[in-house]
Amino acid sequence: MKVEKNCDESQLVALMQELARELSHRSGSCWILLEGPLGAGKSTAARALIQALDGALPPEGSPTFALAHEYVNRAGREIIHLDLYRLDSLQEVEAAGVPAYFWERPGAIVISEWTSKFPALEESLTQEASCSLWRVDLQFKDSSQTRQVRIQAFCS
Repeated sequence: MKVEKNCDESQLVALMQELARELSHRSGSCWILLEGPLGAGKSTAARALIQALDGALPPEGSPTFALAHEYVNRAGREIIHLDLYRLDSLQEVEAAGVPAYFWERPGAIVISEWTSKFPALEESLTQEASCSLWRVDLQFKDSSQTRQVRIQAFCS
């Protein structure tokens, strides 16, 4: 799946529903890296994915303060939403146990915001061959209501 599209919030949600359908057909671990500036829609995209994957969402948006929210959908599959924004170093990432969410949760769908703040982690993820990985880049377009969305599969 490779997509490049300009869209508003409802179209972003529809794109995430399409990605969720793709993820639902995969039994192994799936990693989704959400990237873009503050306010670009990363948490909106994550929430749309979680809902489309049948995860029960709490009322709050991003797990920024909790670092991670964990869900189990009706089929029993783990869905983990990470937000690395408040972490400042790779040492903090490791101390917080972030790598375990990726490598020690077989079959989980891990949705991670701000992974690109840690190039060594991002490089390790993109080089991993035993999973399915997508990078979703969100950028502001002409107005604050329109986003340029680019979805790229790294391995499948």
